[in-house]
Amino acid sequence: MRNFVAITYFYGSTFAVAIGKTLLIFSYHEKEQEELLPVKINDRDFSGFNNIVVFSPHAVAEHFSNVIFTWKKSFPISYVLHEEARDRAPDMPNVHFVREGNHISIADVNIKVTSAAGEGVSFLVESHGISVFHAGDLNLWHWRDETPPTEIIGLEEKFYNAVAS
Repeated sequence: MRNFVAITYFYGSTFAVAIGKTLLIFSYHEKEQEELLPVKINDRDFSGFNNIVVFSPHAVAEHFSNVIFTWKKSFPISYVLHEEARDRAPDMPNVHFVREGNHISIADVNIKVTSAAGEGVSFLVESHGISVFHAGDLNLWHWRDETPPTEIIGLEEKFYNAVAS
C-alpha cells in the first residue's frame, strides 16, 4: 500500500511532512508575517494523525520555540531536540534529546541524527518506506566575495564531510 505524502513549507527552515497518519514537523517557530493570514500550526492541524514528531536541530530562534510545548497534550506528540535545547525544554517522557550519531525510533519513525556544517544537527528520517532529510543548518556558509580563500577551503571541507556522513 502506498502512503500519501504532503509537504508544507512555512518559512525559513520550517516544514511539515505528512506521511499517511504520521506528521513530521521540522524547525517550527512562529514568525510574524505581513500576509493577511497567519502562518501558524494549531490544534486542528493535528487531528487525524496517530503519530506526530517535532524536530529541532538547533536551539536558536529559527529552529526552536517553546510554543511547540503548548500544543494540546492529548495529541500523540513526541519531540526530538538537539541536546543544546535541554535547558529550554520541559522534563517530559516524550522529549528526546539527541546529538550527531544518535539513532532513535519513535513508533513508525526511524531517525538518524547527522552533522550540520553550522551549529546543531540534521535529521534523516524514515517512515512508512519514505525517507526525508532535514538539513538544519547544513549549508555551505560562505560568500566568495566576502570570505578569505583559506577560510572558504575550511568551510567547504566541513560541509562536504557533513554531507558524506
